[in-house]
Order: sequence, then C-alpha cells, then structure tokens
Amino acid sequence: MFNTIIISVVFLFQVAYSQSVVRVQQGDVIGTTKTIGNTTVHAYLGIPFAEPPLGDLRFKKPVPKAAWSSPLNATEYGPICLQMNAMFPSSEDCLTLNVHVPQNNITALKAVMVWVHGGGFVVSSSREEDPIGLVLEDVIKVSVNYRLGMFGFLTIGDDVKGNFGLWDQHLAFRWIKDNIAAFGGDPNRITIFGESAGGMSVSFHAMSPMSDGLFHRVISQSGVGSQYFVLRPSPTIITSLSKTSNCNTTDSATLLSCLKGKRAQDLLAASNTLEQYWRPNMDNEFITGNVESSSNLLPEQYGNLDFLMGSNSRDGTVGIAVPSEAENGYTESTFRKYVDRMLTGRLDKDIIEKALIQEYTADVFNPDNRTRVQQKIEISTDLFFTVPTELNALKHDRTNGTGSTFVYFLSINTCHKLPPTVSWLDGAGHADDLIYINGLVSVLCNGSATPADFALQNAMITYWTNFAKSGNPNQPALVATQWPKYDHVQRKYLDLNENITAKSNLKARRVAFMTDVLQKLVELPSEEVCTETGDVMDDLVVDTFYGKIRGKREVVKEWYWEMFLGVPYAAPPIGEHRFLPPIPPKMWKGIRNATELGYSCHGRANFTSPSPLKFHEDCLTLNIYVPAGVRMWKDEKLAVMLFIHGGGYVVGSSSEYDGRALSWYGRVIVVTINYRLGIFGFASTGDQNAPGNVGLMDQSLAMRWVKQNIASFGGDPERITIFGESAGAGSVIYQMLSPMSKGLFKRAIAESTWMGAWDLHFIDPAKKNNIDMIRKYGIHFNCSSSPVDIIRCLRDIDASDIAQYASKDLFSWPLRLFTPTVDREFMPYSPSQMFDLLLNNKNLVEDDDMVDLLIGTNNGEGLSQSFDLISKMFPNGSQLTNGLTEKEFGQIMEAYVTESVGDNLKIILPMIQNAYTNWESPDNPMSRVRTLQDLIGDISFVAGSDLAAHVHSTLGGNTYMYSFAHEPSFGHPSLRLLGLSTEPIYGLAGHGDELTFVFGKPLFTDVVPRNFSSRDVEVSRQMIAYWSNFARYGSPNGPTVPVFWPQYETSMTSYMYIGNETEVKQNLGGSRVQLLKNVVRRLADSGNCPAMSKTMYTPAPSNGSWIMQYIMPDQPEVNTRVGRVRGLALRASAFTSGKDLNLFLGIPYAKPPTGDRRFKKPEPTTAWTETLNATMSAPPCLQLPSDFMMVLGLNHTSEDCLYVSVVVPRGTVVNDKKPVVALIHGGFFINGSPDEHSLGIFSSLGDVITVSINYRLGMLGFMSTGDDTLKGNLGLYDMVAATKWIKENIASFGGDPDKITLLGTGSAGLAVLNMMVSPMAKDYFHQAVITGPTTPYAAQTPAALAEISRNFSAGIGCRQESSSELIECLRSKPADAFIYKGNPYLANHVFLVTDGELIKSDLVTAYTTSTQLKPLVIGSTSDYAGIFLQQYLGYRDSMTQQEVDASIDMTIEAVFPKSGMKDLLKAMIKQQFFSSEIKNDKDRLMALLHFYNSMHKYGWLYMLGVGHASHGGDVYMYEFNHRPQWSWYPEWIGATFRDDLAFLEGLPFDKPLLAELSLSVTDRDEMISGALMSYIGNFVGTSNPNQGNFPVSVEWPKFEEDVPNYLMAGLRFMAADMRDMMGQEQIRFWHGEGKNNSILDQVATIKMSAQTMSTPAPTTPPAATCPPALGSSDFLNSMNLDVKGVDDLVLALIVIASALGLFLIIAVGYVCVLNGRIGKLKQAALSTSKIELTKM
Repeated sequence: MFNTIIISVVFLFQVAYSQSVVRVQQGDVIGTTKTIGNTTVHAYLGIPFAEPPLGDLRFKKPVPKAAWSSPLNATEYGPICLQMNAMFPSSEDCLTLNVHVPQNNITALKAVMVWVHGGGFVVSSSREEDPIGLVLEDVIKVSVNYRLGMFGFLTIGDDVKGNFGLWDQHLAFRWIKDNIAAFGGDPNRITIFGESAGGMSVSFHAMSPMSDGLFHRVISQSGVGSQYFVLRPSPTIITSLSKTSNCNTTDSATLLSCLKGKRAQDLLAASNTLEQYWRPNMDNEFITGNVESSSNLLPEQYGNLDFLMGSNSRDGTVGIAVPSEAENGYTESTFRKYVDRMLTGRLDKDIIEKALIQEYTADVFNPDNRTRVQQKIEISTDLFFTVPTELNALKHDRTNGTGSTFVYFLSINTCHKLPPTVSWLDGAGHADDLIYINGLVSVLCNGSATPADFALQNAMITYWTNFAKSGNPNQPALVATQWPKYDHVQRKYLDLNENITAKSNLKARRVAFMTDVLQKLVELPSEEVCTETGDVMDDLVVDTFYGKIRGKREVVKEWYWEMFLGVPYAAPPIGEHRFLPPIPPKMWKGIRNATELGYSCHGRANFTSPSPLKFHEDCLTLNIYVPAGVRMWKDEKLAVMLFIHGGGYVVGSSSEYDGRALSWYGRVIVVTINYRLGIFGFASTGDQNAPGNVGLMDQSLAMRWVKQNIASFGGDPERITIFGESAGAGSVIYQMLSPMSKGLFKRAIAESTWMGAWDLHFIDPAKKNNIDMIRKYGIHFNCSSSPVDIIRCLRDIDASDIAQYASKDLFSWPLRLFTPTVDREFMPYSPSQMFDLLLNNKNLVEDDDMVDLLIGTNNGEGLSQSFDLISKMFPNGSQLTNGLTEKEFGQIMEAYVTESVGDNLKIILPMIQNAYTNWESPDNPMSRVRTLQDLIGDISFVAGSDLAAHVHSTLGGNTYMYSFAHEPSFGHPSLRLLGLSTEPIYGLAGHGDELTFVFGKPLFTDVVPRNFSSRDVEVSRQMIAYWSNFARYGSPNGPTVPVFWPQYETSMTSYMYIGNETEVKQNLGGSRVQLLKNVVRRLADSGNCPAMSKTMYTPAPSNGSWIMQYIMPDQPEVNTRVGRVRGLALRASAFTSGKDLNLFLGIPYAKPPTGDRRFKKPEPTTAWTETLNATMSAPPCLQLPSDFMMVLGLNHTSEDCLYVSVVVPRGTVVNDKKPVVALIHGGFFINGSPDEHSLGIFSSLGDVITVSINYRLGMLGFMSTGDDTLKGNLGLYDMVAATKWIKENIASFGGDPDKITLLGTGSAGLAVLNMMVSPMAKDYFHQAVITGPTTPYAAQTPAALAEISRNFSAGIGCRQESSSELIECLRSKPADAFIYKGNPYLANHVFLVTDGELIKSDLVTAYTTSTQLKPLVIGSTSDYAGIFLQQYLGYRDSMTQQEVDASIDMTIEAVFPKSGMKDLLKAMIKQQFFSSEIKNDKDRLMALLHFYNSMHKYGWLYMLGVGHASHGGDVYMYEFNHRPQWSWYPEWIGATFRDDLAFLEGLPFDKPLLAELSLSVTDRDEMISGALMSYIGNFVGTSNPNQGNFPVSVEWPKFEEDVPNYLMAGLRFMAADMRDMMGQEQIRFWHGEGKNNSILDQVATIKMSAQTMSTPAPTTPPAATCPPALGSSDFLNSMNLDVKGVDDLVLALIVIASALGLFLIIAVGYVCVLNGRIGKLKQAALSTSKIELTKM
C-alpha cells in the first residue's frame, strides 16, 4: 500500500558517512548519520522498547525492555510486525522504534514528534510510513511499531481483553518520555501523531486515563477515536477463531492456551479471514466507556492537550478494495453491497443502511454508475472520518482544560493518489496527506505537481511542526494564512486547497445527520449533553425571539422528524382585538410546550380533514416540521416552505396538512399556519374599526415570525418559499403584491390560484356584499344598524356563536363570503388593477421586487364545483346523472357567469357559450356538464393563474407553470356527499387533488396506512422533487427530476404537464383561456375600476417592515390638547443598550390641505373625541418617491400629509420635561420624508423625545403668484405650524416645551435658519442643529418665483392671467398633476420667497438686523462636494483639462453673472487651486474637489458662523471626516454630504435596519456615532455640547467671530481653528480682509430679478443604499437623457454647483438627481436653457 512512500523516503536519504552514540536508560545506542537534502540527521533505528512478545508473552501487555550490556547497533530498521503480504522481514519480535535527530547549531531541546502508522490495525509499519521530512524543520521525529491484527487486538472474554497494540504504543511513549532528552529532545514537548488507524490510536491515547503526562499534543490525521471503530466483545469470535485455528474448543481459556502454542505464521493465516475483529476494544481499562462521552466525563488531562485533527475530502477511497471494479462505476446492487459491508458487525445495520442510502442518494434522480461510486465514497468518508473528527473537535473544545483545538480539511485535488484509486476521481484520497507532510511532492507527482501543490506541502510541514513546537500551528514560523482555533460555536477550520482558506461549519448537514439522526435511530449510548453551567440541556428546546419552546421527536423506521406544533406567532385576536390587525405575541418565561397542534380558527374543516378539529378564536399558531438533525447544521441551512391552506377564506386549518413527508423527502423545513377566516378575518367597514384583510395580515405576521426565528430551527431565512392552494394560492399572490410582506419571502408557489370572481370583491366592499353581510349579522345579534356599531357589538358576542351562525349557509349559491378587499395598508389595489399598473410601468420594477414564481392548476378544477352547483340549482332533479338540457345549461351558465364576471351579460355570455360549446356533440347533456366543468375551472382558476404567470414573466420574474392531470387512484372522496361515484372514472384531477402528492402521502404509507398505485408513488416523488428544488434554487430542475422544466415565457408559454406521463407542453387552456383573460375581464371590469393614482406603482416594503418583530403587546396612550392618541411600544433595548420606546405615528397637526385648502396656509386640526389610532406612519407628502424611499416602503405619497410622529423613551411621564428634538427633513423642498431618518436610536440612547415633521413639497408647498393671492412658503408655514403644535402638546408626552431643538439637514437647514430669524416662528423653539446647509442666499423675490409658478401652471393647462382664477384652476387639477411627468418645471423649481411676512428679507439682511440669536450647531463633511462630482463622473477618478475649465467657467458664470472681470476671476481661482504641480487628470479632479470643498467650508460656512456669532448667537461648528464603512462611493471621496447624519442619528447601532439594508458597520463606526450623539445629546439638553448627561473626551470650542474654532469629528475628535495651516489663506481668498477685495464681496451687489432663478438639485439618499452610478431603473432612464461633449457638460455642472449652494442665478434648463445618480440632460429641453444662458 505504501511502497511509493518507502521508495521516496529512501530517495531522500544520502549515503551514510559516520556513526553516533547516545546513552539511554537501557544502555548505549549506536546510530548512523545521514543527509536529507542539506540537513545532517542522526538516525537511531530498530531500538527495542519492549521484550519480544513471544511464548507466554503472546496476547499479553508488553513488558519493558531490560538493559543491554553492550552498545546496541541501531543502524538498521528492525523487523516489522507480523502481517500478511509484508514488504519487509516481519516477526512477532517487532516492538522497536526509530529516532531521527536533525543536527544544527541550536542547543536548546527540540520538540518531539512521535509517529504512529496507519494500516487498519492489520498492516504497515514505522518503516513504511516514516514522515522523516519533518526533521528538516528542527524537530526530533520518532516512529514506533506495534502489534497488528490478531497479535495486537485479539479479544476473547475476560481472559484476553485485547488492545495489545495500543499498550505497545503506550509503552513506546513512556520509553520516549524517559529517554528522549538523551537525543536532545524536550520531554515536555512531545506530540503524538498518526494517520488513519494511527490517527485513531493517538486519539484513543488522548482519551485514555492511562496516558497522563506522557505527551502534550496530539495530531489525528484521517482517523480519531470513535464509537464507530470500537469493537464490543462478540461471542461469535471464539467459535470462528476456534474453527479457523483448528483449536476446536469454545472454552476461552483452552482456546487461549491452544493459540499460544501455534506457530506465528499459522495464526496469521488463520486470522486473515477475520479482519473485522482486529480493532480496538472497549476493555474498560485503556478504552473506557467514555469514548463517545461528553467532554466533562473524560480524564482531566484530555482537556489540557493541544489537539490538531482533520480529514481528507475523499478518505472513503480506502474502502475501494478493487479499483478496477470502481473504474466503470457501481450498479445499484453493487452499491448496496458495499454500503452493507461498511456496517458489518452492527446489530443496527439494517436501520442505519436505510437511513444512509436515503440521505446520500435523495439528491440525485436515477444516478449513473459513477455517481454511485462517489456516493459510496462520500458515505464512507463521512461515516468513518469527517464526522468522527468533527465530534472529537466538539468534545475537545467543550472541556474545561487549557488545550487548544485546530481542525483541517484537505480538499485539494492531490497530484498523486495513495493508494491508487479510480482515474476519474478528484479530491484528496485516503493517505494523500502523507505526500505533503513527508515533503514528497517532487518525488511522487512525476511532473504533474502544480505550484499550489508545492505551496501546500511547505505550508503543511510548517503548520505541523509549529504545532509540535508551540501548540499553535501559526507560530513560531510565519504562515501565509492564519489557522483559527476551533470552537463549538463558530466551528472554524482550515481548508487545505489550492488557496488555503479559513472556513466554518465543515459539512454541517452530514455532521448533523450522522450525529443526531443515526444516534436517535439506533439509540447509541450517550450521556446527557450539559451546558457550560452544568445544567442538563434539552435538545428539543429552541429559543425563539418570544421565548423558549419544546417540540417533540418522532421516529418511524428510517424516518425521523422534529416537530414544533401550535407555536403562537401573534397575540390572541380576542376582545377589542377582534377584527383588527394582528400584533406580535407577548414574550413568555420558562419553556412553552409545543408538542400538540393548536386550535383551528373558527370556520369549518375541509372534507379531507384527518381528524376532528378543535376551534377557538385564539388560533394564530403555526407548526414546524424539521427533518432529521437539521437544527445541528451550522453553515448549511435548509430552505423553508411555508404553507397557506385554502378553503375560500372561510374553512380550513393548518392541522389538516401533515408536513412530515414533504420535509423528509424534500429535505426542507415545512411550516403550516393558521389565519383568521370568514367574518373574523375579512369583515371590513372600510375604516380602522374593521379595516378588512386581517386574515391576510395574519399570514404576513406569520411570515415575519418565520423570517425572524427559522434559523434557530435550521432554516434559511433567505430561502423562504410561501406556497398555498386555492384561497391559499390566492393569498400567495396577494402577499406578492402587498407592500406589507415585501422582503419576507424569496419564492412563491400558487396551486390552483383563486383570486375570486375576477377580483370584483376588491373594487369596493360597499358595492358588493361586505357591508350587507355585516348588517345581516347585526340583525341576527340585535346590534345597531350602522356597520361601525355592529362591529363594536359583535366584539362582545361569543366567537362560537358567531361561527355557528356563519356556517349556517356557508356554501349556498350564489356565494356570499367575506373575502379580501382593497384597504389602505395591505392591498391598495385589486390584483387585476395592480397587474395593469405593473404592466404599464414595467421600468419601475426593480429586480429586488421580484420573487420566483411557480404556478399552476389541475385539469379538473371544476369537477366537484360543477356537480355542487347543479345540485343547488336543481335540487330535485336528475341532472347530476343525466346531464343538462339546453335550457338548463343556459340557466346555470347565466347564473355562474353573472356571479363570476359581472353585469355585461349580453356581451359576455354569447362569447363564452360559443367558446365553450362542444361542437362535436353540442346536444349531448353530459357533454354540457363537462363544458360547465371546464368553464368553472377556467374562470375561477386557470385564466387567473395564466394571467399572473403572464404578468410575472413580462416583468422579468422567473416563472414556471404546470397543469396537474393525474387522477388519483383513490378517486374523489368529496363526490360522496353528492351521491356520485368516487371512483377514478372521470379522467380528471379535481380541485385540491395535487396536495395529496405534494405532501407525500403515497410515500408515507408506513406512517399513515393507505393504498396507492405505483403511479401515485412516482408522481408524489416527482412533485416533491420539483417543489423542493424550486424552494432551494428558484428552479424546479435538479438531479432528482425526470424531465427538465423550462421557464414560462410570454413568447413560449411552456408548462409542465403532470398526468399519466410527465412532459412539457405549451399554451395551457388555449384560446378559451385567452378569451377570458384578455376580453371578458376587460368587459367585466369596465366602468367599475376606480381612478388609479399615477403616484402609486410597484409594491415595496412597508415603512420599517423589520420593526414589526420588535413591537410589544401593550399600546401606550397619551392625552394631548386635541385628543387622546394610542401608539405602539417598541422593544428597542433588543438592539440597543438604551431604553425601549413608545411610538406615536401619524398625528395630524393641521387639517388636510386638499380641496379648497390647497394653496392655503395650514389650518390647525380639529380636536377628536375618540382615541386616535397612532400606530401607522402617515404617508410622505406628494412627490415622486426616490429609490431609497421605495426601499423603505415609502412608495405611497399623498396630499393629505400634515402629520407629526413622536418617539418617547418608555417610562417617561408628563412632568419629566425631557428635551425634545424636532426633525425637518431635507430634499430641496421637492422630495423626502422624515421616515428616511431613524431618530429612534437617538431617543433610545439619548433619553430624549424626538418628533418628525411632514410638510408640503414642490409646487403644492412653495408656489407663489407674486401677490397676496398666494405669497408662497406654504411648506415653511407647515413647519412653523408643526413646531407650534409641538410647543403646545409636547408636555403631554413628557417633553419640555422650553427645550425644543430643531434639526434640519441640507435645504431644511436653510428653512431652520429662516425660522430662527422670523418673528412668526422663533418663539416656538429653543435652538437648532443644521447639517450640510445649502446657501443662505436661496430665497427668491416674489416676482421671480411667480414667473416660475406661471410657467409650471401653463405646463398643466392653467394659463389664467388672474391670480385668483389661476389658483382655482390649479385646485381643480388632480394631485398627481403636481408630480413630474416630463415638464421640467414640475421637478425642482421650488424656492423660499421673501414674502414680507414669514420671510421679510433675505437671510443676510435678516441676520444683520437680529440680536441675541439662538444657540446653533452647524455641521458639514470634509468632502462635502464629492457626492455631486461623483454623480457626473460615475466611477471615473479623473477629469480632463477641458472638463475642469468648463466647470470653472460655469461656476463663475453662475456666481458672478454681471462681473466684467471673469477672466481675472478664473485666473485667481486657477492660481489658488490649480497649481503647476498638477500632472494628470486625477490631480485635476482632486483640485476641483478641493475648490468646491473650500468654497463650501471657507466661503459659506465660515460666513454663516461669523454672521451668527456676531449677532449674539452661540455657534458650535463641526466637520465630519470619517468615510463610512458602507460607503459605495469611489475611494477618492472621503466623508461627503449627509454621511454625518447617519452617525448623528445612530445608524451604526440600528442593527435590524442595517440587516434590512444589507449594510455592515465596524466597531469604529459605533464609536464615532456614540461620540457624535453624545455631543449633540448634551447640546439638546444644555445648549452646550460639552456639558450634560454624556461624557465627552475632547472639549468642543465655540466658534467665535475672531476665533473660528470648530470640532474635527471622525476617527479622532479634536478641536481645530479654521485659520490653521491653509485655512487662513482660504478665508482670505474668499472673504478678503474687510476691504471689498475678496471674491465673495461681489455677491452682495447682485440683485434678484424675474429673469433669474436658483435651481437646487434634489436631495440624495444616504450613500449606503445607492447602487452603482447611472444604474437606476427609475423614471430617469425612460427619458433617454444624455450628456455629450463639453456643451452639455457645462449644463450638467449646473447641478453640481447648485447642490453646493454656490450661485444664485441658474438657467431654466434643469437636471434631476434621484437616489444618488445624476440625471442625464435631455437634449430636447436644452434649447430654452441655452437661450437663457446668453442673457446672463
């Protein structure tokens, strides 16, 4: 086996040239000196450490070697131990060892490595496997012989306990411990190491109580001590051995005496056929019962040993006895034979064999012969090597000792195979590691070695010898890749491949299977697992977010599951919570029992319910089915399939669906859920009393629970597939369309989708039957007449009484059911309307919005329903058996079609009758029944499913479609109720029939007895394979399926037909379905659809969707001056170290500014009498949402938006008087929302109250007619009104009305500055913080803004000269007319205006006339301008000279349009910022960035600080210079616009939101954020950032007029002076020395005129969410804008200059910036702009 190693080792040695002598305890030893490479090595060979085990010493423990009188010649290897086919002389007298000592100038004692060879305990020797190459790294290497086979491991009862070979090793170790110092070895640094059986041996020694003190470190290669390799005494061995040895006795003592008298060669031959018995034995002396024990039961020294262990990726090749047989692959029978042979001798073999084959073959459908070889090798690898190694590592790490654990996995495709194996097999075979640690790559690989092989060889030798020297493979010699310690939590290991890499959780799935599943199946002995505290740990207890639950385990033959049943995902929807949206459950203490199914929601069981159901209103539970051992898998989480049951939204239960078979055969986690049904789940009054759709909201909350908790059960929260049937499939589609469920699942399966009568029930519940049905209930229960009063009344009625009444005529015809409706929150539009909307706005759908979809129907969907309908319409007739007359057919068609598709009957019915008449036998009565069946199926299911597939595919989603046509062999049990035959005689798969096969009942007959056909079994296997593959990969295809399933595409409408055969077909439903889909639906919907707001489009996440999981059950209430409000409680302490929070969302501070109040100042809200529900955020004010707003779910904007939201630390009471921060969002007054910010963290950590304000945007907020009709600034008036509301009401929340700080960013900073000097606003707040403020000159004159406003008005059809008539015309326009539609005036031409009332003058003038201004913090960033340059450049990092010149020219033209010294100004700028040292385009870009940053900092901010400080205001200024961890901007940009805001708000501490946005932060980010929040928190409380509740490390100096100090904030916080270094020069450049000689002095002379305007660019969302530049799929791309050449570049640079606030006069041409990307200028819109430029 190892002859190649022997030859190679010999090759390494050079000629011996001298001898050396060493004295050991027994006497002198003469060795030989040889050369290995360039290293001199003393070799002492064949040293006996025991007396020969001959005669009476045979089958006994070894006896130490006696002293010898004359020097021992140790220049040749001794004989190897007796074995078959020995390569060298063999003998029973073989107990010798070999010592190799490197010779060098190092005098210190050397580390010792003792090698124990492998060979399955029956072959090999220290001579054949002697890794002498290690001595080159200055260690002493010792190799030992030990008795093998029968001689080393015979066990016959108490007389002979075996393990003699291990005792030999033990004695050798003792000899080495006693004598190694004589050779220069360190007896306190002995490492024992071995491979295969040698690895197992050293592992047994580590665990043996006999080994204390003999060695200090252990290396186990491809073998560890494990229960799998320990032989228990077998009574059969005596009989077998007696027969083969011719001793002919069954008495153990007699047999032993006979065996001792036999010749050694005779015994060797006799024992050759009994190899399975020659292995270590549990003798309770050397190997105790603790081999598989938990670590705390092992000897103490075990935990103090350093342990390095590992395995090879193809270790199972050792089991390929006949490589030539494996070369061509294994047949099925051969494969099973070899698996069976692996388990020889196990009493539990049959059970293990079934489980192994199921686990290792389930992923491949019809494997070929070579695949079976690979499967066999993988089983052997995991069973005997990888898994035992992992268990040993776990055990060692869990000790309380001082030893370290290191694990490796050799996975490289080795350059040579030891032993030889099949030619086509890659990976690292058994023993291939010896090539590398022996340094034999160049010798054995025959030129096939790669550089990676040599690198790995050097690395392994270094790792191994480092470990021997220090107990750490990473030192003392340097290594390229650090080898991490193994621990039982992260389970890190080193992957030894072409690229050596640290990884974690090696083969987690197989480890879990082998350890958990097999142990449970065969009941291997194991002690209870204990926690670190010593408490017994229940392995069926799972810790969820809400508390611990205990499940149950079930084992049936080879099947094994864990089940967690009746787990609550919501609080009981009882009492006042009836008819209302669900809320999360309360947390519980202790362990909740989850071993029984929970209650079913009030409704009725389906016909197929396996057992009687128990109904209760407290029913919002779910059930989790986990296949074998999944919870132990660490890095291989299973896909999750969450099932939503059907039943028309009135019947059904999760308890009816057994997820065990699907979870086992599909290797997925199955979750089934309950949700409220009927009136409890879908009653709607159209308002907050009963919003409707709460059953769908139940489903969404259940998904959120699964998303949050499923990882604890072994599931992958990023691979959740929701699937459902009938109404459950309809629910799946609704969840896909609802903003509430965005991001909660990855894939969807819709089986027999019922969206219900073409969604007519969605259009308006008052038009249909919802209100009428509520009134019907009210009459029955003697409630008042109004729907709202009825709902309140019904909350007091016993749920079972309501349910009983509901079931009275549950399925009468026509159907009158409570079903989903259009509501505000869950479903803003009906699915049909949403489909149209999406198809008309395809460019708005982002890739992240799409989930994968598998959808289909059964070919007999209308089978049962048609018979049921006939029996209801003709209850006394024989139509069920005789068919329908033409008249009867007409009657039933009219009834069904009217109910299904609306009132356009005269047009629709003839079309349907013509399409569905069987013209081959039009007068056949039974043919008409079949036609009715087809019609019902197509209208109710097939057409809707095809429509959904078409829309989804058109939008670019992965779409798969099927038709299930397999008629079950058990027939149709539901027809029994109609008196019809249930036999399979119809050739149809009825509605719901596929569920039997998806849930695997035909595969489960041993668990649930039932008769199925072979085709039933085959179909079930196929469907589980397709469904589970889809859940795993997003495609139903994989190795386990018989037919490739192509995607459904609009051009090739392929679908999978699953019937008598499984095959691919096209065009499901044909022309009849197309008629229904494209014609009938339009006619049915005509005249009924509500107007579609064009501001509503693709579904997006609901705002802060992640936060739902932290909502607490109790709802706080507060009395304000205008009424009582009820909010939400948020467990913020779960993700911060701060306080929990109370949230009061969407409180109106003014009446809706709609209708006649449009273009009027805000009117205070009217007081309300009932408690206001303040649990949902108000929509942002009307705008076209940015991409970032869409990510946050802020896709629905509204004109009714004047609301505030209040965040209060929990525990705050009325008299606490906490400081208050009021946020005014930025967005250049055209877009944005306070919900883009996250001040909750600031509230939680800073113990302050925060309020966020909505205000009108765009023309609705800032339009002006230039006269008293509409002066403008309405958005600013909104801010003032909101601030006044806060002043008057904040005390009710526990806030201090005299400590209100306004926080504004960007343009909002400008608004705050104007409010600070306005007599109408300044008394409502105390102080302000502004970040990234835009220019203080951005207020317009009335005439200038009036011109803009009239241009805008003309663009939407209002051209009246009279201002009052113009405003009336504008009030008549729909709201979405004020949102961008292609007219440049709609996007961003909005400004503050000097209206003479709120803003009496420009800001500079206002400052000069003000005294005693309020305290102010001004913040900005070091590369403020970087974001705006990047928006033009994308990821370029350079600018040409031509581009730079154009930029400077445009800036001068913008800031100094009337200057006659433009050439001089340009020269001054170039001289100051563009020195002769600029050599390349990168330098030019950085110089331009410096120019813009200087203008912002030393121009505007310096002037602002001086102006404020010189008029009595305390000013604190900071510059933020830390580039965030998540920044997506190019490296040449540091901290840019708004980067500071994320840190000021505490984003690095908002772990759930970071996870939602896929952002990462560092400890430094948290440190910086904490420091910045501390300063601002102090300022909010005391007006001084240095004093307050939060300690600061650096004093933040005031900014003084003469001493312009500021704080540098970043990795270091330090005080600075604007005049430091180059600052003085920059200030002098921009401001001169007070003699009107600076550049900015010229600005003061500029007068505003009607022909000039300022065009700030729209706000940019945080960089963290921005994808690559110009990568947007939003509306900008649909404009086909472009920037070409310098002329267009000049205009594009307007945007950059505008965003920086650098100029007052901008051309009419505009550029829109959305979500961090610059819009490309539209050529058609530039002509006017260029004309205007010529006027400047």
